[in-house]
Amino acid sequence: MLRVSEGDEPVELAFQPRYGQVAAYEWFGDGYILLGFTAGFLVAVSTHPKEIGHELFQLQPHPSGLKHMAIAADADLAATAGADGQIKLHSLTAGETKRVLNAPGATNLTWSSDGQLISASCTAGIAVFLACLPTVAAADSSRAAILTSLSEVSVTEPNFQEPLSSVRLVVEPSWVAVGPAHVAAGMNNRAWFHRLSLSAEEVATKEYLSRVSCLKLNSRVAAALCAGRVHVHTIEDVAAEAVVPEDESDGRVTAHEITNEALVYGTDVGVLAIFHLQQWRLVQRYRHSCALKIVSTEASGSRVAFLDDHHQVFIFCPLTESVIAVDASPSTEGILWDSWPGEAAFLVTFDSQQASGHVFLRDSVRGSYAEAVASPTKLPNGQRPLWLAGGEMGLHGPDGRLNRIMLEGHAAVLRLPDSLDALLSLRRYKEAWSAAVERPQLKKLAEAALYDMEFEVALRAFRRLKDAGMVRAVEAAAEAEDRFESAGMAALCLGQYDIAEHAFLQSDRPSAALEMRSSLLEWPRALELAASLAPDQVPLLAKQFAQQLEFTGEHAQALAQYERASGQVDCRAGLARCALRCGDVRRGLSLLDETASVDLLRECATILESGRHLPEAASLAERAGLYERAAELHVRLKNWPKVAQLLPRVTAPRVHAQFAKAKEAEGRYAEAVAAYVTAGDPEAAVRLLLEKLRRPEEAVKIVKETRNPEAAKQVARFLRSAGDATSALQLLVWCGCASEAFEFARQAGEMALLGRLLAAEAASDGAAPIAQLLEVARHFEAEQDAFLAGKFLHLAGESQRAVQLLLKAAAVGHKEALEVAVEAAAAAQHEPHLADQVIQFICGDLDGVPKDFSLVLRLYLTRGQLEEAAQVAVLMAEEEQKAGNYRAAHDTLLTAHQQLRARGGSPPEALRSRLALLHSYILARLHVRRGQHLMAARLLSRVAANISKFPAHAVPILTSAVIECGRAGLASTSFRLASMLMRPMHRPHLDPKYKRKIESVVRKGLRDPEAPEPTSPCPHCLQPLPEYELACSRCKNNLPFCIATGKHVVRDDFTLCPHCEFPAIASGFSELLETENVCPMCGAEVETAALSTLEDLSEYLKV
Repeated sequence: MLRVSEGDEPVELAFQPRYGQVAAYEWFGDGYILLGFTAGFLVAVSTHPKEIGHELFQLQPHPSGLKHMAIAADADLAATAGADGQIKLHSLTAGETKRVLNAPGATNLTWSSDGQLISASCTAGIAVFLACLPTVAAADSSRAAILTSLSEVSVTEPNFQEPLSSVRLVVEPSWVAVGPAHVAAGMNNRAWFHRLSLSAEEVATKEYLSRVSCLKLNSRVAAALCAGRVHVHTIEDVAAEAVVPEDESDGRVTAHEITNEALVYGTDVGVLAIFHLQQWRLVQRYRHSCALKIVSTEASGSRVAFLDDHHQVFIFCPLTESVIAVDASPSTEGILWDSWPGEAAFLVTFDSQQASGHVFLRDSVRGSYAEAVASPTKLPNGQRPLWLAGGEMGLHGPDGRLNRIMLEGHAAVLRLPDSLDALLSLRRYKEAWSAAVERPQLKKLAEAALYDMEFEVALRAFRRLKDAGMVRAVEAAAEAEDRFESAGMAALCLGQYDIAEHAFLQSDRPSAALEMRSSLLEWPRALELAASLAPDQVPLLAKQFAQQLEFTGEHAQALAQYERASGQVDCRAGLARCALRCGDVRRGLSLLDETASVDLLRECATILESGRHLPEAASLAERAGLYERAAELHVRLKNWPKVAQLLPRVTAPRVHAQFAKAKEAEGRYAEAVAAYVTAGDPEAAVRLLLEKLRRPEEAVKIVKETRNPEAAKQVARFLRSAGDATSALQLLVWCGCASEAFEFARQAGEMALLGRLLAAEAASDGAAPIAQLLEVARHFEAEQDAFLAGKFLHLAGESQRAVQLLLKAAAVGHKEALEVAVEAAAAAQHEPHLADQVIQFICGDLDGVPKDFSLVLRLYLTRGQLEEAAQVAVLMAEEEQKAGNYRAAHDTLLTAHQQLRARGGSPPEALRSRLALLHSYILARLHVRRGQHLMAARLLSRVAANISKFPAHAVPILTSAVIECGRAGLASTSFRLASMLMRPMHRPHLDPKYKRKIESVVRKGLRDPEAPEPTSPCPHCLQPLPEYELACSRCKNNLPFCIATGKHVVRDDFTLCPHCEFPAIASGFSELLETENVCPMCGAEVETAALSTLEDLSEYLKV
């Protein structure tokens, strides 16, 4: 094999020895060779450089040997003649045997030019065989007619399972046609019409004036294309006939199509015409730019697709007379509309190799358009599309059989029914709604539906997305009566503003385009639209545009727009600002002469300052009330008289500082000092007072007011030089100059003074320099002053060493040292052993001398050891009680009780019960004084029941109890208590003046029964119990007592002391406050108006 164009060396193709010798070979296709071998093999090989010698297929059709072969490339067939007396036909693409013909002795095979006939030299002579039928077929939207033999036409539906009808013909037809009710066939200028029925009878014969090149049928009319004219006539009805076009200027008809309502045809001069079959006249005519080659109508006739001479496909809409381009292949040979399109119109354009699907949308935000769907579908070799239904295309091939193939876009939906992209590409929105589950899918569906103005689907999707804004916008678009306005609103929702503008301008309300551009702040385009749509809005838009330009710093353009918008509100202000920014100061200031806007004056002052027009800027700042800014500008201009004039209105320190420096340079020190003070520069003020004016008192005053360390150092040096070391050291400590103060004290021998000053400073603000405190502590430790050393160590946080030194000082009688030791031990939370040391010292474990136990209580409370604090408080109170110091014991327990509650603890029962007993005694004395004998008797009876806890005054208390019970009429209680007094342990201690009376009570004995004690409900369980009972026998709760009456509290008459927050019976407390103005528990003054009845007692029932 030799490539002639390249001049390469010949290439030898070698084959398997079993094939035998090459008997014949022939080229076919694009660089392929078919070879026949003597052993009966048929082999196809490629000669392409990358696959040279590669076998496409190999057959052995004639095992007895192969004599000859021939190829019909157009028919995709190869014929071989074998020694077995047979001719076999093979498919070149499929590589398989299709048909076997008996021809004894056949050789020298020859094909006809169309590949339908093959001749061979046989033993009996020349034999001619029909290899395949002529490719004669036609279809409409619902059925197809094909030539199944030389004289028979079969009609079938798209599923082509069984033929609907078979028609026998008298001649071999060159063309056929099929309609809803008829099938026609013919040759040359004759046509035979048969009704579609089982009998398929012939109903009409028509002879035309010239040869028929194409015939189209509907249910009652036939249209034949003859010599560039279309002959239209009825098939069976009353004869009606017409020839179109009538005007020769319309050219020759090149293609036509017929529907139930109209005939559509195209001509070689670009005329697309519609002939109405009901009115029997031409009703519409459109002229294209070039000749039309193919015309295809949708079943309804509402859309016409055509292919022009430039190989471009368009869709013509008769209703709107609009033409929409279709992005079809330049090699397009045919167009088919889908007869079952679904929700959107669908068509395919095809050539001999592939078919491309296109969906057509009449209404969308950009109007009507056609869009390609999926990738092209490859067609089988030699197969030609006849019809399209639901994405399935019917094909007719050289073998005379009908095949079908699914387009790629529809096949994708069949493969993946839930593929949202595939469904949207076909505009199947109802199915897409079911497939959209996730939010991104719903959003995609909503936007696609909105783009195609499928408002119902878009609304459903946006509602599911809960996008209220889009729902309202889509509803407004759907409700718009004008189609173009509706499209514009939909495009606006999608953010496609140019498309929206185009649609609005075509609508009945073109001003919507202006409104949109204004809302988008696209002022240049808005001004262009306003010039033609609403000239009266130009000034307002120009002002808004100017404001935007001014904001972005394009001041020259903004000035031009402000001038264009003259007359609008705020334009004068904009003109002034832009004039100043553009350097036209005179014009800008003239525009500001009559303004009263403070904000505008401030803006313009800033503009002038940035442009270095300082005098003008200062003037405007002063007019605007910006006195500080004006003063700063005058300072920069060194206009000191004007600065002095403005200073009373200026608070900015930097202005006063600059003015002070100027006055200092002029030697006017007093004015400079005042300015320095106002400016917050006390160092400079003190420097002038000490060095220039010699006024140390004023310098000290400034230091005390400002506590400036540097100023303090200056004054301290001055005072030290003047011999006032105490004042100098005090000033240094007070201003926080600790290191300087320590060094000064060390040099001056005033360490004790420094210690006192540091201690006072630490006590006043709670902080002091640790390093200096430690130095002072070491100094005093070296001086054998254990108290001061320990005290300063405590202030410095050295608790362990501090406690040791403080206990050492306390051991020699220093009272304050023990208190400071308690504070140090309490502060050392993480060192509990220090607290133990202090407690042992207080208890006398170290030296055998007990100290003040209140310090132990304070220590426990400070450290948060509440339980231990309560125990100590009870022990202290017990000791005081034994000694007869009942008020001191009461106050100790009250303080402990309040401290425990303040720290979130609950006072133990021992503390509460002892406090109640002591308070009952104190309260009884109060009521005796007030003459409330019954109340005093009840309280003294409670105390007498625990008389062992009052050993120091047992006999006086019992005596008072007997007397008060007698006064209150509690005879049995008085007798019982008098009997106790007559016992040997108490009788010798009776007061003589009460002895006879007591004996009389005992001698009289019990005569009248005592009235029972009144009851009141328990505040916990509401069980009635005696008023003075403090424990409920039913719920077993200890009850809080009233601080005014000693009774247990009740729910419906409950109050609190506003100071100690102890409970009380509101009525009893109020009655007590009528004669006493203090709380009987804490001693604080209480006004009756300060009491309030509480309803929620849960927090106080444990008090």
